[in-house]
Amino acid sequence: MRLRICWTGLQRPTEKNIESLINKIAYKVLIREPKYATDNMAKGCRYVLLTHFISDEKILVTYQDLVLTPRKIIKMIDAILKRK
Repeated sequence: MRLRICWTGLQRPTEKNIESLINKIAYKVLIREPKYATDNMAKGCRYVLLTHFISDEKILVTYQDLVLTPRKIIKMIDAILKRK
């Protein structure tokens, strides 16, 4: 990765402020740039994700799978016993 540093708006590095400047650069590279990328990917993928992967029926099925019933508990116990 190539880092371009523009000193406009920043102080020139000196022995006294080098740590502060390194922290500012690290923040930009590690936090702000990836966030910009993920925000733009979210905008681009939003329609595809919402139309192809999420529906009311899928959410309902997922929720119903989470609700425990006596039958589901028996199936889980059987699966555990068969593994041993």
